[in-house]
Amino acid sequence: MCEEGQLIHNICTEQTLYKGKTLTVDYESSTCSTCGSEIVTPIQAHSNQARILDEQRKINGLLISREIKHIREGFKLTLTEAANLFGEEALAFSRYEKGSKSEGLDSNKHSLTLSLGFQ
Repeated sequence: MCEEGQLIHNICTEQTLYKGKTLTVDYESSTCSTCGSEIVTPIQAHSNQARILDEQRKINGLLISREIKHIREGFKLTLTEAANLFGEEALAFSRYEKGSKSEGLDSNKHSLTLSLGFQ
């Protein structure tokens, strides 16, 4: 990149196959206004990865990151309280909510805990 122009934010839609199903994900990048070079900033890369992981979770029948956060906030739990409830570390639970942890809260223990919470 020439470092003379300004970065212009881009969003494009990309499709890929996952477990035989098509994932459609908005993908962020930036283009230099002077030389036309395209880059993906670290923040954009994190957002792109989080969206991909959320789409994979949907196909796997798991909660996506914003659903996990919404449920935690609905029960008025702190990250630490929710992490303790699910047998996780607070940092790991935070990563579920931010979409940076690839696996989901899908074990029988977590399903039982959620069931008890809704009774």
